[in-house]
Amino acid sequence: MPHKPRQRLSQAERRAQLLRGAIAEAANVGLGRLTHAGVARECGVSVPTVFSYFENRTALVKSTVEEVKRVYLELAAYWHRPEIPPLAALEGHVKAYSESIKDEPQYAQVWLEWCTAVRNEDGIWDSFLDYHNRIVEMMASSIRRGQKQGDIARSTNATDAARLILSSGITITQLHFMWRDKREINRFIRQTLYMALHQDLPGGAGSKR
Repeated sequence: MPHKPRQRLSQAERRAQLLRGAIAEAANVGLGRLTHAGVARECGVSVPTVFSYFENRTALVKSTVEEVKRVYLELAAYWHRPEIPPLAALEGHVKAYSESIKDEPQYAQVWLEWCTAVRNEDGIWDSFLDYHNRIVEMMASSIRRGQKQGDIARSTNATDAARLILSSGITITQLHFMWRDKREINRFIRQTLYMALHQDLPGGAGSKR
């Protein structure tokens, strides 16, 4: 029986495939050692194919972190909608990020390196600052909404609390790669939210759940 010809990917599909491969490769070797050849091996394509989508190494690295940014911004936007109660939005967002580490650990590995890339090689720190500011604003908006509704103390500085909650993502990621169990990670999340908001969550921040 003759083999069916392999279906050619569209440009959008190929680019998405290459970005997934770039994230996998960056998680394995680090952003500083990410190359077109490594992505080509990861995806099973030729090196010129990778260059046709990312003209140089800077473009490849920037596109890789921008894909991580896109995924995590979409996650945040989903939770910080006006129809979701503020405390539920904040807890849901952080727990959803935590759960995503189990499903997409390579994204979290790249994020963990990206969030400390203060040397700004290939401009990726500029990209992280944009990500950071947008996430902080979404969280702060939910906190202010909670203050207006009487669910969060007005003495809480919304921006500082949002920064504290966002920074907990580093520890949450590390806890996953320390193979801590879900109960311990969720306890840390609730304690962080309690400290940031000066506000207990349903069930109590000190709960052992």
